[in-house]
Amino acid sequence: MKQFERIGVFLNGSPADEAVLSYAGRIAKLADSRQVHAVFFGEEGTGEEPPPTQKTEFARRVAASLPAELASRTTCTVHEETGLGEVLATAKNEDLDLVVVGRRLPHSQMAIGSGFMKLARKAPCNVLVVPEQALPHFARILVPVDFGRHARMALEAAIALAHAAITGEPEVVCQHVYAVGYGHRSTGMTPEEAAQAMEAKAREAYRAFTEDLDTMGVPVEPVMTLSDKTAEVISDLAVARKMDLVLIGSRGRSRSAATLMGATVERILVFSALPVMVVKEKGETGRFLDVLLG
Repeated sequence: MKQFERIGVFLNGSPADEAVLSYAGRIAKLADSRQVHAVFFGEEGTGEEPPPTQKTEFARRVAASLPAELASRTTCTVHEETGLGEVLATAKNEDLDLVVVGRRLPHSQMAIGSGFMKLARKAPCNVLVVPEQALPHFARILVPVDFGRHARMALEAAIALAHAAITGEPEVVCQHVYAVGYGHRSTGMTPEEAAQAMEAKAREAYRAFTEDLDTMGVPVEPVMTLSDKTAEVISDLAVARKMDLVLIGSRGRSRSAATLMGATVERILVFSALPVMVVKEKGETGRFLDVLLG
């Protein structure tokens, strides 16, 4: 899986660090990644080089958590700077394919609107956000789709991960969320009739969307959901179907859809108690990132 050849693992001493290491190690093993770049953030604003003992302890912890076969492909760094800017700079400078970060569970008393949520829009590569206590399984994956190019990238990545998973019966659920607007009144249809017409149109779009899809033998099930609360119903379905991961493309088919999809991704990251992977076309935010980092 070329989209996961260089993985960045970002730790900060939070309860989610163990889950982050587990997920990064699992993906690196499944994808036969070329490099794992582990970064631990030191104290912010010290302006001093972290002590050698801190670096040694961090390297020991990473080595103990990752599969032994990754040892020769893993580098460990302790940074004195913290925050989103440091993660973005590292992702750009190390040419990462995947950034893995941790978060607290959505309703934890200590959970806050972390800057990591903005990674969904600003990172130059794929992003995986892992809640604390999560276990690294990839057999059952939910993929929200709008039938655009980025959604197709996400679906293909989900199939590859599910196919590579060693445990469990692989399954990918492909969810499309649609809503009935006020415009249906001009057609003379009832809300129920308008919903049926929209669902039929969505299913036809799904058939075209997956017509030449290589499923690699992994069952892919379409689910059409009527709702105007996209992020919430995606999170609901993930829990109801006991999925292992939500995997979503970062952008839509048009400029307006891209803005909506960006907001949806961030809301899914807020609401979902499951790990969420955001699949991006590598470098698509490169020019914006250059401006952001100066």
